[in-house]
Amino acid sequence: MQHQDIEPSLGAGQFYNFIFYPFSTSKASGGIKLVPFSHIQNNLTLGEPYGSLEDEIELFPEAGDLLIVDGCCFHSVPKNTSNEDRYSIVYLFYFKMRASVFESCH
Repeated sequence: MQHQDIEPSLGAGQFYNFIFYPFSTSKASGGIKLVPFSHIQNNLTLGEPYGSLEDEIELFPEAGDLLIVDGCCFHSVPKNTSNEDRYSIVYLFYFKMRASVFESCH
């Protein structure tokens, strides 16, 4: 399901996800889908909960890759249709974050 990890009214550049991939991803295991520049767009038309968004791209990180994503960037992780588990390690980094931010997160 496409989502943002922070209340968009707080603005881009306040919260980042550092996503480390200890194992490679594939089309079957599912990579990560992102909508480039959606963290700075004021209006983004939502699609179906598990559908695609206009302009989205899908990345397939390799083992050892680190992806840094603004918390306001729309993203999703496709369903894993492989027979193997999919792992990522996520670190959160934020600037001037208020405690109330986490109340608005999903």
